[in-house]
Amino acid sequence: MDEKKITAALFTKAGAPFELEEFGITRPQKGYALVKMLASGICGTDIHICEGKLQMPLSPIVIGHEFVGEIAELGPESGGFAVGDRVIVNVAKPCHTCYLCEMGESATCQNLGVTYIHEPETPPHVLGGYADHTYAPVTNLQKIPAGIPPKTVAVFACAGPTVINAVRCCGGLELGKTNTLVVQGLGPIGLFSVLYAKASGVKNVAAISTGKNKERAKLAAAFGADCILNISEMTKEKRLEKIMEISSGVGADVAIEASGNPEAFTEGLEMLRNRGAYLVPGQYSDRGEISIKPHMITFKALQIIGSAQYSADDVKKYIEFLENHGECHRLIESACTHEWHIGEINEAIETCVRGESVKAMLVSE
Repeated sequence: MDEKKITAALFTKAGAPFELEEFGITRPQKGYALVKMLASGICGTDIHICEGKLQMPLSPIVIGHEFVGEIAELGPESGGFAVGDRVIVNVAKPCHTCYLCEMGESATCQNLGVTYIHEPETPPHVLGGYADHTYAPVTNLQKIPAGIPPKTVAVFACAGPTVINAVRCCGGLELGKTNTLVVQGLGPIGLFSVLYAKASGVKNVAAISTGKNKERAKLAAAFGADCILNISEMTKEKRLEKIMEISSGVGADVAIEASGNPEAFTEGLEMLRNRGAYLVPGQYSDRGEISIKPHMITFKALQIIGSAQYSADDVKKYIEFLENHGECHRLIESACTHEWHIGEINEAIETCVRGESVKAMLVSE
């Protein structure tokens, strides 16, 4: 790469290939850092954008929100960071003034924005993750301790904090005292849920998979799932029967809907015990409607918790989780089944659209 240029992939419109473009590097403004990419994940939300299921307010634009890198340059007021620090970049932009922000709930800010909503032609040009460098406010950076490989951090850079936020939002939920937890779907959200639950002390973790991507079920087992229920091999009734069996006839304490399939929602509710909790993290596009029985929620006294975003504190907790569970690093990296360079962005997106990857990411040259 020319030392004075940033190479970025521009999203122009749904269904169109990304366009590579070079931009000049400018000195970071006050309170900003220029970060060199080490690894940048491709999220399911990005695929929704590419498919037109999630609209962008402007185009062209540099998307991508799972960026891990090394600080290359700092503007004035560096916030205690230094050139060479390895960081994870959070693109969430809470207003800090609304009712929820003042309550400490910036993840659900009523005016939440995204730092990368920015016209590429206007300096500093690149604030998204699909580039070999990006600019970010230092307040949106979380330093990565020396013992954690950047690639490890990038694998669940979005899924990890999203799940952690959902658990936090479910007041009183202690995973260490949880007997049975069900994970529906084994994309990054589902896989991290399995890993996080087992590492946190959940006794029985059941993972439900479509079976279309065999690697996902293998990873779930390696991450600690006690049983894998394949929906192509088991009826809904048999799956419910299995959950009742492993929970001693009580039902699951917690279910996490990570499939994105609306039909999974009703099944998840049925699997829960009385006073059970249903977490729905990362469902970021409209996948359709379903019919539910509200009286089931009433008579079982269920909690239903959503988590679309995460706060800086959730990112911090994610890093702390990785720091405290070094034994999981190699397992986590094994979930990254595909890597590309920025110039291969269109091949990367097409592979993800076809469902061939588990976790895919862009890496530095």
